[in-house]
Amino acid sequence: MLQVLFRLTDKDVDRSSGTVHWPESLNADQFMKLTESVDVITVDGVHSDETAKKFFSELKTLNTAVNQAVVDKEMKSSEYVKARRFITGLANEVRATEFGDVVLAK
Repeated sequence: MLQVLFRLTDKDVDRSSGTVHWPESLNADQFMKLTESVDVITVDGVHSDETAKKFFSELKTLNTAVNQAVVDKEMKSSEYVKARRFITGLANEVRATEFGDVVLAK
């Protein structure tokens, strides 16, 4: 069975410039270096396998930091859910670009 994956809204990401508008939960100082790394990639664009690998590696690192923030009780569970959903949506934006804007999963 195929399902459409979650995508970010135009409020979340400017697809023409690659500018990401991070949610408040990911704007915390502890995530700034990680989100800035992702910003550099998205603004330049993900045009090669090498860039895609770097992008997904940075997202994985950000995801790990978000998980640790919940464990350390530095982030509320409701903010955690929003942050994880945003990270997933951002990953799906790159997947959509790779597959001609059709984002499907089995």
